[in-house]
Amino acid sequence: MGIRELLQTELWNKRTTRRILFGTLVVIALSTFGLKVWQAYQYYWRTAARIALQNINDVRKINAASYEEFNAIIGPEKKTIAAANAAAVTERDQITVMQLEGCDLEVTNDRLNAMLQQIPAVTPRQTESKAVLQLRYSKSADLTRGKCEALHKALY
Repeated sequence: MGIRELLQTELWNKRTTRRILFGTLVVIALSTFGLKVWQAYQYYWRTAARIALQNINDVRKINAASYEEFNAIIGPEKKTIAAANAAAVTERDQITVMQLEGCDLEVTNDRLNAMLQQIPAVTPRQTESKAVLQLRYSKSADLTRGKCEALHKALY
């Protein structure tokens, strides 16, 4: 094959241009669709996590008279945390669900500590066991303190 024949060979034509443009458009369309699906998922998951956090804050504001009333109030909150856990897919989502559970633990510990304060200690042994329980609740509360504030910053 000589130089004259090489120069006459058409390397780029309308068909090649159409193939490249069609492939590029398909890639752009699929990328856009994937991005929109991911954004819809993130919106759904963040909504579930925000509802769970709002329920935790609502439970924190309520002062139930008995443990049974508190359990009745906290039931829907546990369900919203479970819904957020079911919607979580990525590792970041799982970490946020664990932080939601930490907030829930903080609210429960605060409630149990308040209930413990109301129980009168009659004997020295009861006073000692009450002090041990208060120390245990205060330590677990120190571990979970501040989780809810960090979640507010992350989710809103």
